Order: sequence, then structure tokens, then C-alpha cells
Amino acid sequence: MGDPLDSYPLSKCRQGTLFQRNPVCALCYDICIGIGNESGGINFNLLKSLRAADSLCAYLVENAWTPPEVEHCQRWLEEHLQNESAIVCASATVAISIMHIENAPEPLHKLGYQLRGLIYGGGNYIYDNLSSAAYQHTATIDPSAYGGFPNKPANMEELTPIIKPARRTTNAPKQPKRMNATHNNQYNGPVYQGCTFFNTTNNNTTNNYYGHVPTNIDSSSSAPGVRPEKDSRNKKLFLTPDGDEDFTRTEEERNRFLNYLSDHHLSQRQIDCSRDNPINKAVVCFYAKWKHLKYVRPQTGPAPLLRFLTDTCALQRAAEDRAISAILGKMLKSDYDPDIFYDVCDYFN
Repeated sequence: MGDPLDSYPLSKCRQGTLFQRNPVCALCYDICIGIGNESGGINFNLLKSLRAADSLCAYLVENAWTPPEVEHCQRWLEEHLQNESAIVCASATVAISIMHIENAPEPLHKLGYQLRGLIYGGGNYIYDNLSSAAYQHTATIDPSAYGGFPNKPANMEELTPIIKPARRTTNAPKQPKRMNATHNNQYNGPVYQGCTFFNTTNNNTTNNYYGHVPTNIDSSSSAPGVRPEKDSRNKKLFLTPDGDEDFTRTEEERNRFLNYLSDHHLSQRQIDCSRDNPINKAVVCFYAKWKHLKYVRPQTGPAPLLRFLTDTCALQRAAEDRAISAILGKMLKSDYDPDIFYDVCDYFN
């Protein structure tokens, strides 16, 4: 992890240009340009930040089964970028990239989720818009562009309980098969939501915000794929008492729910707008249990539940988000399947 940028052996295995190899980097570039145009400019080297993110992605693909700890990733980015805004931007890019690498092993997928903790301040706007844009453009990263995944270690079964502390161990469902985004259909719409970049020089950080915050932006004019959300509490399913996302609880419940899907052979099933869909029926029962345990707030609606299924669990969709959200809303108001509920309760013992 301490090697200079682009110097480790896997670099020569990377195929294509930066934006061809990693469409998430191309999306992030366009998003940051849009933010910079609104705020008066970008105070860090954007391409250098994206190249660092791409290099870290290459290293993580090479070590997909035994990736480094999240703090090691942060230290590596700090050594190569020395700019707080650039580091946060790169962290967001790597986190979203991992979520869109085809068939990423569970240890790598978990690291991508943990990298969310490195993103704060203006980086949250980049992360949210980048996440929406990547799904809008069905971005897919082919691991072979980085040399491919290594073989699964022979002792991986022994390592699994450490990597994934859950009652049952299982691989996460495969990532959806998505079209590769090209630079010709990149995310170019207005994305500024009040974000400003802060000035940082090496280790001397000054929170000197610049650029005006527009007050006349119409939320209905958001770019394609970006769903405006007035309150961050409407986005996440599991919250802390302060209203922030509870990352520990989210990870535990994600593992629990994916274990249920795997045990019931539903990992490859798509969610849709049908009441009879077994995943819809199961998640409604999980919600009832979470509500009983006070893991979720009573007023939680279908939007955070859908976001948990798609963003957190990376399940495929066979219908529009609006239609799925509508049916989930109706199912949450009706009685859940008692047989499924009793089965779900076993996963909480």
C-alpha cells in the first residue's frame, strides 16, 4: 500500500484509458465539474484524485479476497494526495466503484461499504450524486480491466467468520449484469446541491469555504438519476439517536438479510412491483421485526426500505423504483405473512 502511484505490478495489467476502464471515474469527473462551476472552481487536482482512486481500485482487485483495512486505504490516499478534498473525492469514487465491480467477492464488497465512513462534508454530495448517477447509467466495472480477481485462498473458509460476523456465512449475491457506461453518455446534468470544496494545503488545513451557495436552484431540475432528498433521515433505514446513519446496524442487518436470501435460494431473484415476490414479502417481515426491536423508526416509509434493497444489498430490479416503492408502501400497511415472519425471526436468535 505504500508504493508510489501507478508503480505496483498490477498497473501494467490495466486495460484502456481511465474513463474506459472505470466509468465511475468518468461520472465523478462530470459531477465535480458541475459542482465546481456552481461554487467558483475546484481547489484540488481532480484528475490526480481520480487516478489515485483508479490505482487503489486496481490494488483492491488484486487483493479482493484479503483487502487491506479501511484505515490503510485512507493512509495510502493521504500519502498520494495530501489534500483533504481530493482524498474525500477519491474515497467516494473507490466506494462506489467497488459496488459496481462485477461479482466482487464479499470481503471486497464489505470494504467498499466501510469506505463510506471516510466521506464527510462536501464529499457527501459527491457520494450521493455519484451513487445515483452510477445506477442511472447502469455502470459496470469489469474486474479483468484491472487484471482480474485472484483465486480464492484455500483457507478462505477459516477466514470467513472474521470477515463476515454473522450467524450463517455465505457469499453476497452477484452484482447485476449492467451495460458499460461510455464517456459519450456520461452524467452531465446540474448536480450542485450546496456543496463547496474546502481549501487544504498538505497538513495545514483551513476550513476556508469559498463560492456562493445558490438559493434559486429548483430541486425539480436535478440531473437524471439524482433523487432530491430534503432530509437525510429519509434516505437511510437504520439511524442513530442523532439522526445519522447507523453503519454498524446497517452492516449487521445487511448480512442477516443476505443470509436469509441465500438460504432460501433467492439471491439471484429480482425485486419487482408484485405482492407475491418472495423478496418483497421477506423484507416486509424483516421490517416488522426491525420495528419490533426498535431498529427502525415507526414513521419509516418505503423509500429507505427500497434503498436498503438496492444500494445496500445490491439487488437487481425488474421494475421502476416508483412502482416498487408503491407496492412496498402498501405491503407495509397490510398484514405480513406469518409463516415467513416466524422463519425470519429465527435469524435474530
